[in-house]
Amino acid sequence: MARRKSEYPKIGLNCNLGTLDDVSAENEYDLLPCQKKFRIKPEDEISVDSIISALLSRIEPSEMTFRKYKFDVPAKDLLNEKQAIIFNENLYISKLKNNECRLEEEVQLLLEKDLEEIGEFNINVEESFDGFVVFSKSKMRKGKNNIECGHWVRGKYNDHLGLICEKRNEYDYVDNSRIEKSLDARIVDGKLIAKREVSINKDTQRFKAVINMKGRDDVLVLDGGILLLMRYLVINNFQGDFFYFSMNLFGKILHCKLTINAARKRIKVFHRTFQNAIHVINTQYFNNYPSEVSESYYAPSGKMILHFWHDFQYIVHETKGYIKPVERIVPKLEFMWRSHHLLLDKYFARKQLTYETAMAYFKEHPELTDFLHDYLLNVIKFKPLNVLDFSDAGAPVEDAEFKIPRKEEAGESNIPMSLNPHADDSNNPPCYLPQPEDELPSKDNLQPMGPIGPWATGKVDWSPMAGLTGTRPVVDRYSITRFSPNEWRAKNLETVKNTNKVFDRAIKNQYNSKTSQMRISSLVEKTQAETTASMRQRAQLVGKWKTTLEVATKAMADEISTLEEERVRLKKSLVILGVPESIAKECIDKRTGRPDTELVRDAPEEELVNELALLSEIRQLLKKTLEDFGQQQVENRTARQRLEYDWSDKKEAYEIDSVNVGLDNNSNVIMFRPGAVRQPPEQASEQYWEHFSKSTLEECEKCRQKSVSLRQTLNSILLNAARDIRGQADIVEKAFVARINCTQENLQRFENDLRDCLQKLADTETRIGHLHRCVRGFDASMKVAQTRMDNRSFRPNVENCRDSSQQDLIDEVATIQSSVSAMLFELDEAESVKTDLMQLRSKLEREIMLKRRTLWLDRDRCMLLRSHYPSANALSGFASV
Repeated sequence: MARRKSEYPKIGLNCNLGTLDDVSAENEYDLLPCQKKFRIKPEDEISVDSIISALLSRIEPSEMTFRKYKFDVPAKDLLNEKQAIIFNENLYISKLKNNECRLEEEVQLLLEKDLEEIGEFNINVEESFDGFVVFSKSKMRKGKNNIECGHWVRGKYNDHLGLICEKRNEYDYVDNSRIEKSLDARIVDGKLIAKREVSINKDTQRFKAVINMKGRDDVLVLDGGILLLMRYLVINNFQGDFFYFSMNLFGKILHCKLTINAARKRIKVFHRTFQNAIHVINTQYFNNYPSEVSESYYAPSGKMILHFWHDFQYIVHETKGYIKPVERIVPKLEFMWRSHHLLLDKYFARKQLTYETAMAYFKEHPELTDFLHDYLLNVIKFKPLNVLDFSDAGAPVEDAEFKIPRKEEAGESNIPMSLNPHADDSNNPPCYLPQPEDELPSKDNLQPMGPIGPWATGKVDWSPMAGLTGTRPVVDRYSITRFSPNEWRAKNLETVKNTNKVFDRAIKNQYNSKTSQMRISSLVEKTQAETTASMRQRAQLVGKWKTTLEVATKAMADEISTLEEERVRLKKSLVILGVPESIAKECIDKRTGRPDTELVRDAPEEELVNELALLSEIRQLLKKTLEDFGQQQVENRTARQRLEYDWSDKKEAYEIDSVNVGLDNNSNVIMFRPGAVRQPPEQASEQYWEHFSKSTLEECEKCRQKSVSLRQTLNSILLNAARDIRGQADIVEKAFVARINCTQENLQRFENDLRDCLQKLADTETRIGHLHRCVRGFDASMKVAQTRMDNRSFRPNVENCRDSSQQDLIDEVATIQSSVSAMLFELDEAESVKTDLMQLRSKLEREIMLKRRTLWLDRDRCMLLRSHYPSANALSGFASV
């Protein structure tokens, strides 16, 4: 929105960068060529650090510096205006886990689970005898590897917030490379001296610029001054838009707009609620396009509450996250819901736990924000389906008890071992062995078998031989019998003899097995130990080769990464190379529009053609180099793949051998493997294995050395190309300056001639008018003379004589007539001169118009285009595209 001049706060900043593009020809803007590195002189060593160190001894902080301001009370009501700007803040940097915060109409709500604290931001403003000293520092971690980055600002401003000196530094790590940028700016004798440094690891480039600030009214504010400016505007209750200029670490001049909204906000950060927060929006423009937009919330005292950037997931906040206690006073709603039998005692007794009452309690106890917010929205308002209603209360389910039955113990058998107590005697064998009387024929065997008792029933089929063999069955109510006791005891004797025979063989086998086991075990253990030692030695050898391949693979991977970075740098250089080509072509195209006689083949035209030819040659060289890089990258990746393939095989072999070395007879993973002894026919010899590994390493090392040589060649190519392009650009600009100066001199000469011509034309027109008046003035004299002569012609008779008076009248008429003729001749001559002057004016005006158009094309168009000429750093591929 447009603002009147009187609406700006009265801070006497006398800087103006609005006419930075309209640089005069008096060399007020001196920018050294980028390829000429700026060398710091001894007197330049007295920089911002030395100045601030000298000023610190004079700083006398007041007691109010450490005073804790009460919120919602403007600081200017407690302090004077200068002391109100002095402050010391310790802020926190957090990263949003989601894309954006939860926003409501009047509330900015940040929950602890939405943020991850990653760093700190410190601001300190002290009072000096003639102004303010600003200190600012930040440190944070980013990325998966927690890479550290940060910045620091140290500056000094006068009582009117005008820049005296400031130094800013930022550092970051990108692909294991430390990138550090710094800007040192100071005002000396009405001139802004800016020194910029860019360091990538140990490579440093320095640039210097001098800008004449005299006569400029716009505001120049750097980063440290922005902290002072925002606090100054907030404590003075400023509302609306404030415009200023700034300079970033890349040396770009930014046009900025600071918007302070009139409406106050109510903001919540974690458990802290801030009333009447002031909303500030800071927008930075580069070439009329927004480059960065940030928003801030301030307390009326000027203390920063919250700050965040658009398109970034980082915020700076004043309040630290609320630390949850171990036990909550209010029971967890989800626990209450799932343990419904516990909820009944409280819910039915109170009957007031609803969404409205819970939200009211939530607003009254902001310290429970993080804990209860999700429950209020998801549990109370949207009740889960898997949760029982309150009315379905019941006693808790108890686990059933299971009893393990006791096992009944078997009783001892009391079956007698023999028929008499002397059963162990050989003459009296046990009852289950054949008895002496068993050798005699038994009468039972000669008679048919009958029933044991009178209860036998049923039908029995038997043959006549059953009586002889004793095998005919006799069936009664309780049993069926087939053999006699003699036969049973004979069978037992046969079993005992067989048992003794087997026992004898077992004892013999036990002895033979024991001796064989001792002998074979000793042999197997010895062989296994020798094999283990051999495999351990082999595993160590494979591990050594694996480590060597790991080192070679890492070196090749680093080379591929470095070569890819150089390849990207080369691509950037090719892209940037299109900028000077477009500038040169457009300059030639613009100069073809020169009118009429101004269309000459001058020095700028020839140098522009030479510049195009040089750029074309450099582009062809860079394209050829890019093709070489692509081919080399393919070779590098092939070599790395070969190394990784060999390393993978050796890693697997090393792991297998390591596992085999660790195997013993007590391992849990050993088993029989059928076909394990088979020797595959494709197995290589040990000599070829070693030759293969050595040849792989040698060929890959040759490929890497070739890649290193190509990278070194690229560096020299880009440096030489940037030097040649910038040198030719300087020649073109010098030719343009000379041509512009010559055209300006010619234009000045023609303008002076036109001024003289117009003056002479005006004088001629005045003279013509004067001559006309003179001729008309002679008519009266002629009339007098002729009237006198006519009157004398009426004299009577002899009185009408030709006397001397008559002769004098005749001479008078002749004199007047000759004078009029002379005046008419001069009048004609004046008219002719007037015509020539008018023609000359037309020619001069046309020439001036042609010269002005030529000057406009060369100075305002071509030189403006060439002001965007890329630097040597950009041409070398270091600048971002």
